[in-house]
Amino acid sequence: MARLLALLGRPDRHLPPVVHVAGTNGKGSVIAFLRAILEAAG
Repeated sequence: MARLLALLGRPDRHLPPVVHVAGTNGKGSVIAFLRAILEAAG
């Protein structure tokens, strides 16, 4: 993966910070909790 990203010019370095939440249950709760934490942190 590192070699491929290097060949592509490291496009991953130009992306904004991202949190990916996946799974069957609890995504809404996790996102709500994470949002509260991030908003409280500024």
